[in-house]
Amino acid sequence: MKPKHTPGPWKFEDEFVRAEVLEGFEDHNSIIADVYTLPSNLFGEQMEANGKLIAAAPEMFELLEEILISAPSLKIHPKSWVYEKISKVIKKATT
Repeated sequence: MKPKHTPGPWKFEDEFVRAEVLEGFEDHNSIIADVYTLPSNLFGEQMEANGKLIAAAPEMFELLEEILISAPSLKIHPKSWVYEKISKVIKKATT
């Protein structure tokens, strides 16, 4: 299935998660997410961690799809907990 999300890779910098390449768009239109932190996190560690996690999403999604496609050769049974969990996460991201 062709993903509907903006293709990766994404990067996190200066409070924004951006798509690295969006042909035909100005730089400000490449913003995927504006990441904020809770006021109690004065140094932004939480914001940085959240931004990095969001930026890694396209690669993680692609990896999970590859695992499902390769499941037989990896000896992952379709009824195993790992296969079912990966399927559930992919469904959550695509429906």
